[in-house]
Amino acid sequence: MDQLKVVWKYRFWVFVPVAVLVPFIGYGAIGRIAENVQQRESEIQSLYNQLNSQSDLRNPQWVREVDRLREELNAQVSEAWRILYERQKDFFVWPKYKGPEGEYDFAVEIGAHDPADTSTVVPVQVLNAYRRVYPQMMREIWLLAEPRQARDSKQLVDFPPGLILDPKLPFYWDFGSRTPTLQEIFLAQEDAWYVKSLVLAIREVNKGAKEWKESPIKAVLAFDIGPSAVDESFQASGKQLQSRELEAQLSGGTTSTTSSSKTTGYYAQKTEQFVTVPVYLRVLVDQRKLWDVLAGLSNAPMPVEIKQVELLARPQRPPEEREVVRGQTAGTTQITGRREDEYYHMVQVDIWGELYRYLPPPGYEEEAGSGNGNGDSAAVPGGGSGVRL
Repeated sequence: MDQLKVVWKYRFWVFVPVAVLVPFIGYGAIGRIAENVQQRESEIQSLYNQLNSQSDLRNPQWVREVDRLREELNAQVSEAWRILYERQKDFFVWPKYKGPEGEYDFAVEIGAHDPADTSTVVPVQVLNAYRRVYPQMMREIWLLAEPRQARDSKQLVDFPPGLILDPKLPFYWDFGSRTPTLQEIFLAQEDAWYVKSLVLAIREVNKGAKEWKESPIKAVLAFDIGPSAVDESFQASGKQLQSRELEAQLSGGTTSTTSSSKTTGYYAQKTEQFVTVPVYLRVLVDQRKLWDVLAGLSNAPMPVEIKQVELLARPQRPPEEREVVRGQTAGTTQITGRREDEYYHMVQVDIWGELYRYLPPPGYEEEAGSGNGNGDSAAVPGGGSGVRL
């Protein structure tokens, strides 16, 4: 304790040398720290400059892993594409003909050719035979809906033939008496498949009905395919319809008014895997089964992506119920009023959508006997050319 008292007594003289030495020691330390900081800054800047000078920073292991993932995704895309196309390929059925010119299977006589090959020569009698069979084929497509306007049908839906069979329609090809070209026939057949897909969707929705009163779809009031069937969202987007592959050949080498009227933009979407075509339907449906109608279109042979739906007022009031009164004056009738019957649930619906047609994958080889429903493979307009991620 005595020693500590001595130190404390002379504390001034003890701390003065320490206070003098501390600044010098600190200055030297700060100088070394600043020098180290400057050195590290130079090293970092040099490394940064080296990184900027290198265009490819990927290491080999990273590259190999990304390539492997890309190949797996490409394989999945190709497999999905093949499955979707195979669901549709048997739907692409060409008609047959038997007449004075002979018997022709157009899947072989026409469908086996490449329509884009302008050097392809098809006998004139074959082209004229297709011209003759085309109206009959379109009528048979109309009959698939079981329309009430046809005597030889179940009469399940009001479907005026003029909605499909009118030569003035944009999707109906009126060749008149002239010989059609190979390209025109391919486009006409493509349009016929679109019409058939929608008609089969209507038929499928009504398949459980035994009479018109039970049909979910009571009437078809409007039917359109192509440029005039685009929905409001497509118009507002400013997008343009894309042309079909064969249209340039038609517009460049034919004087037919029928052909020139078909050569405007047609596809809403056009990719390597599929094309979509605008479609429009105005139908009178049982409102309780509206979702069945929309689902039926989505599950059509060529599925329809619903773009826009509008429900409108019924176009007509239900008729008065009249019945003969027995036991009073023979032959007199009385009005019994409207009942909650099929008229009560009717609603008019406008439907816009895009119909999907999947294209053949590149290198796709069809199995024998499954190409077109006739036992032969057939070319499909607008075949795919491959896709890579």
